[in-house]
Amino acid sequence: MTQEHLYKKADKADDMADLDLKDAEPMQIVGACYAEWLNENTDKYKVWMHSDPPREILYRNACRIIRPFKEKLAGELYTDRLPLVKKISEEAEKNSCKDYDTGYFFSAVLNETGVNKLCIGRLSRNEGGFGYRLQPGKTVEVLRWGRVSHIGDRAEGGTVVNNGDVGGMGDYAKSGKFVNNGRADSMGFFAESGDFINHNHAGSMGNYASGNFINHGKVRNIGGESKAGIFINCGSIEEEFGKDGGRFMENGMSYFFNFGTAERMGLKGKGVFVNSGIVKKTFVYGAAESFAADRKVLKENTELNALMGKIRLAAESDNISKIEKLARKVDGHLRGKKYKPRKIA
Repeated sequence: MTQEHLYKKADKADDMADLDLKDAEPMQIVGACYAEWLNENTDKYKVWMHSDPPREILYRNACRIIRPFKEKLAGELYTDRLPLVKKISEEAEKNSCKDYDTGYFFSAVLNETGVNKLCIGRLSRNEGGFGYRLQPGKTVEVLRWGRVSHIGDRAEGGTVVNNGDVGGMGDYAKSGKFVNNGRADSMGFFAESGDFINHNHAGSMGNYASGNFINHGKVRNIGGESKAGIFINCGSIEEEFGKDGGRFMENGMSYFFNFGTAERMGLKGKGVFVNSGIVKKTFVYGAAESFAADRKVLKENTELNALMGKIRLAAESDNISKIEKLARKVDGHLRGKKYKPRKIA
């Protein structure tokens, strides 16, 4: 089926009477709509190719094209099963200036139809936009061999799982759950909210962000210049944990709990800092308006130590709601004792 058969009248994309895909199979519908979306945007890319294309325009165009078929599409959708997607991805791999951002189209398919899960295979690292404005109840999963530039941007709910290789996860997210089992350059950059969990390798987590962040793997830094939220390290941090953390929060409190290893923790931060693991160099130095406790304090205070033990158990099972309740108890305990931040070797 050629793309000129997609619509009898292209300017009436939302009119079912003018569509020529009423009896087509689901994958035929997705393939034809994708081809039409590419056709609409190809000329525009000649203008956009040296700057970031307006992602909202790409997404809305795709929503308009796919919306008439929302009752015909359901279940799981695999990008690997569409030959045209593979062809475009290969083209994008060869020429990064011709990045079609295929993900914005598939985000529209996921959000606007009965499709509940999108599975992403081996695409170009230049391809992005998957899970854009992800809605509650929807799931995006990058398969073990998959790779894309970014997923879950501006998500409003749902679940994002990475088992492959991605650039950003959940940048500017407003809500949702983000789980990294593979490799990610960043998680939750400038996020407003959401639960972010790293089991493998991430460059950064929660920089300039609010939300809940748990690291079980290896990261470069967590919670840099962050806002309100909970930041937990059960793995290893190569550089900074909570540098300038909490300094930009407007409401709420920032909590930084370390059970693993970190190079430095709480440098010039603001909030609650508790080290139950190993901080190699500096712990809460130059901090303002902070409440802190290191391993020596925990050893002397059985009640606080017990609370931290419960937080660690909750973190191991990624029980965010329980962690939030326990964090508030730690906050109250430290405020009552008024432990002073200090520099340690």
